[in-house]
Amino acid sequence: MAATNEPGEEELVRMLARDVNCMQDPDRMTRRRALNNLSSALVPGGVGGGQSTVLSPSPAAVCRFVQRNLQGPLLEVIEKDAVEKCRELALKILLAVVELMQQQQQQQQPPLGEEDTGLSTITVAFLPVAKRRIGVAPFLEPTEELRLAILHVLNVLLSTQAGWIPVLESKAARFPDFSSILVHELADSFPDAKRGACLGLGLAARYAPKALRLQQNVLLPPLLGNLGHQQSKVRQASLLALGNLLGVGNDSMARVVTDSVLPALKKLVFDRTPVLRRELVGVVGGWLQQGEDEGENAIPEDINSCIPYNFEGCEADLMFALLLGLSDEVPEVAEATREKVQAAGRAWVTRKEHQRRINSPSVEAEGSDSEGSSGAQRMVRFLLPSLLPKVLDDVGHWTLRMRHRSVLLLADVLRLAGPALVPFLSPTVSTLINAALDEEPEVRCAVAEAARALGEGVEISLPLDELLPLVRGARGAQMAERAAALYLLRSVLEGAVSAAAGAETSADAEKPAKAAATLGAGGEGPGKEILSSAEMEVLTRSLVDSSLLNVEEANEASLIALPLAEVLLSIVEAAPEGIKKMNFERRLVRVALQLLAVPLPESEERGFSVRGLVRRALKILAGREEESVGEGVVVLWERHFDGLLEEVVVGKEGWRKGSAGRMAFDTLVRECIRGTARQWDKIMAVITPQIVKGNDQGGQQQQQQQQQQQEEAELRLAHMLLLESLIDGSLPIAAKEVMEKAGERRMRQLLRDLLLPTIAWQAGRTAATVRKVGLVCLYRLLREGERGRLPRVALLEVAPLLLPVLQTNLDDYDATIRHLVALSISALFRAYRLSAVQGQASLLPPQAQILQVLPDLMRRLDDASNEVRQASCLALEGLFDIPGAASFFSEEPVLTAVVDQLLVHLDDAECAEPVWNVLDCMTALGIGVRRMVVERGSKGVHGEKVREKLGKPVVKKAS
Repeated sequence: MAATNEPGEEELVRMLARDVNCMQDPDRMTRRRALNNLSSALVPGGVGGGQSTVLSPSPAAVCRFVQRNLQGPLLEVIEKDAVEKCRELALKILLAVVELMQQQQQQQQPPLGEEDTGLSTITVAFLPVAKRRIGVAPFLEPTEELRLAILHVLNVLLSTQAGWIPVLESKAARFPDFSSILVHELADSFPDAKRGACLGLGLAARYAPKALRLQQNVLLPPLLGNLGHQQSKVRQASLLALGNLLGVGNDSMARVVTDSVLPALKKLVFDRTPVLRRELVGVVGGWLQQGEDEGENAIPEDINSCIPYNFEGCEADLMFALLLGLSDEVPEVAEATREKVQAAGRAWVTRKEHQRRINSPSVEAEGSDSEGSSGAQRMVRFLLPSLLPKVLDDVGHWTLRMRHRSVLLLADVLRLAGPALVPFLSPTVSTLINAALDEEPEVRCAVAEAARALGEGVEISLPLDELLPLVRGARGAQMAERAAALYLLRSVLEGAVSAAAGAETSADAEKPAKAAATLGAGGEGPGKEILSSAEMEVLTRSLVDSSLLNVEEANEASLIALPLAEVLLSIVEAAPEGIKKMNFERRLVRVALQLLAVPLPESEERGFSVRGLVRRALKILAGREEESVGEGVVVLWERHFDGLLEEVVVGKEGWRKGSAGRMAFDTLVRECIRGTARQWDKIMAVITPQIVKGNDQGGQQQQQQQQQQQEEAELRLAHMLLLESLIDGSLPIAAKEVMEKAGERRMRQLLRDLLLPTIAWQAGRTAATVRKVGLVCLYRLLREGERGRLPRVALLEVAPLLLPVLQTNLDDYDATIRHLVALSISALFRAYRLSAVQGQASLLPPQAQILQVLPDLMRRLDDASNEVRQASCLALEGLFDIPGAASFFSEEPVLTAVVDQLLVHLDDAECAEPVWNVLDCMTALGIGVRRMVVERGSKGVHGEKVREKLGKPVVKKAS
């Protein structure tokens, strides 16, 4: 042998024989020292802490030495040595030698040389040892790291095709041993061991797919269990291993996927790690793309030899899992899903085309209705009968996040399905109705998205046929279901308009401004008509259905209001041409009126939303013809006032306070002031019986139940409040433009028949409220008469009847009522003064009434309320300011008592100024009265101020 620094196998045997023999020594330190020496001698760099050696053996010599002299002792130490450190060193030496052998094989690349035989020998010998150590339960290898090391050596041995030859071609059938190792390591509590087992499974799928397919039943359960592991790396490795395991095929793939795999994948859809969710998309998409790139041009007799596809019977389940990623919250995952869906669709089209060419090579491809559709759309439409039920079932899932994602998935399926959804429209709409009843806002938003997709995909008339009967209450639909149907209807209309506008824009890209779609038919605009005239007729009739508008239950009315307002606004915004017809506009205004009448608290967000939507819809309707939007809304109300009035007063005899018809009547009267003035007699014909009925039922009410009495009192109060609004708004217009000569008669009837009975004192809280509102109405009438906007003569003719009733209310327990009474008396006295100035002295009040009301007004100067004391001073000022008032007080003691009491109230800081005004008016009654006021005032603490203010000569007021 030539001189060399690389010793051969014989020299290695001579120099290391002692260390090999010491591996069986009873002393563990000896065994450990021997393993360290072997490591230092055989492995470049060493893996132990043995003595350094001058040996530099060649890799080939090391491989032959280990195979012939060291393999058996190493495996015996790995399997039987009780010392953990010795087993660890033996595994490290074996791993280093196996890697060295693989490097030699890659460099020399012999067909099947000695190195091949060496690897095969080690594999055949090591696999049973590994099976006995980590392929049983409980593990004979107690140390987690060593179990991982054994698995790592095994994976390295099987990482090449050569390593699998003894496993697959051996008569001993060693693959079940390897499968048992994987099963037990997948169930290992050590996370790294689980990941190592997943790596080994991937190697088996690559090099031994047929053998792996036979072991799927035992490998699948622990692998699926690891998909829920707490470590994301374990879940990711398990997912990749699952992709490899199912990729080799299964005799009952559809059952396995449906029963076992799909439930586990649905949980991964919500995994907290975006990388794992993206990996899920890749795995499922890879299954659906299996064999896509193989042999597209070749068409063999057996289609499976061209495209080895194993998921024919479970495509719907896999597509379900894949489409869930389209709604992922991470944009990158959603985009990756979109790409995979399109790729899966292309692969599906390729497979179908191959099948067609194999089965019917002479038949050309059909020009089906799928022309222009993507592969994903064609695939979803083909799978829809089995895919859609799975989606619909999960829409009612018990967890919020699954319901939310399932509804979003349904929206994606609807977009891809398009017209193919028509046979399944009824269950789809029914499912969306149930989902719209969900209390969670995110689910309801997803339902709106799905309904828009429905409107984009099918003819608008088809979902209308499903939704409008529910809106009208057919099929026993409850109010919540009707509200849900309206919620869907709004989104369906939006989707239809959006789809039509997109189609028009695509067809005429040069004129996008003229491509707007409309809902209404019959117009002459350039936009595409979504609804025919008959469909628009049915739609508007459904919205004004009496059972929908005349909802008296407050909760139900609140429930239906917002979706109905949204539908109204959607129609108005999208149908400028279709609502030009009067019957369509009239119905929409009727809907708007009822929505404004719904008693929603303004403080609630829903109340602001409903009223805001309705006001916006009315402005859009009015803006069609009117330049000024504000004036246009007024004109819109006036145009339809008469017809709306006839509709809302139907059934007025049975009205209660919360009746839908009464609230609509109340809203109509308040909204349209000029229309109310024009139809004043009709309005009063509705209001008067409701108020008079309450005034004339004294004895009868005592015989009725208390609940009925309360309802009638509330109804009366509601009409009194409406009357107050009419007096303030419509009555002056009516008096000027409508009543003409009959105005005085009607004013007398209003005061005598309506207001006078309501302000008469009655016991009870509701009666006090009615009395208060009646006094407000009276005060407004008197103020309008004082301003000349109402016939003053009619007011003063009824005044003798009013003053005694007002006087009785000056002692009411409610300060607000006392305040209103004092203001009304003050306004009445001012009206007397104006009449006297204008020469109508015959209308002055009787002296007896003046003398009767004066003491009550004086007592009110001691009232606890500042407002009442000030209003009483105004009433006294008006009394003494009436021309000829001096004739009422022929007896001086009366005036003297009044002056003395007024002087006392000069100390009241809040009423001092009004009292000075009263005293000033009294000094105008005559020289004697002025002298008496100054004389008595000079004796008090305010004497100097009295002489300064009231001692001046009286200046006669100009008439």
